[in-house]
Amino acid sequence: MEFPKTIKFSQTFQQDAEFKLNCRSSLGTPDYIYIQIRNKWTDHDSPYRMGDGGCTINNLVLECDMQPVKSINELDSQMLYSLTRRNSHPYADHRSNFQKFGGILLTREDCLNFPMFLGEERVDPFNLDITISDIENPTDFGGDDYNLVMEVFFLFQNYSLKGDANRMRYWQELN
Repeated sequence: MEFPKTIKFSQTFQQDAEFKLNCRSSLGTPDYIYIQIRNKWTDHDSPYRMGDGGCTINNLVLECDMQPVKSINELDSQMLYSLTRRNSHPYADHRSNFQKFGGILLTREDCLNFPMFLGEERVDPFNLDITISDIENPTDFGGDDYNLVMEVFFLFQNYSLKGDANRMRYWQELN
């Protein structure tokens, strides 16, 4: 049974800051990258909650090993939405998901297989710097305690869960 491996990177930012996050993986280039910015309320030590609307990302800049990923860096918010829509399930409610979560789903092919990554897969670390300078936040309340969380997920498809009822193993399938 295929069961993708995910790696999560997150960092909390002030609402007016530039969002910049360094993601490093020892598993090579990811098959999918999901990026979202969500609201975080810190009043009374409450848990993270989603607001009525997610933050829409208008400008996304990717750099792999200090080299720009031009196929993504030149896209505006409508093109990023179209790219996410193309990469999503055909029956998903794209418009509602984009308004609610505002996330971006990229594939390795969208990034042209990261040609600037000169390392060997599953041996050398993969470094990706993600910078977001322009967002639309529909739940902008202001105040000193208002923060935003940038989350990035790397998804790797070549993992599976195999075995029988008493001996299940989760491992990487090498092609």
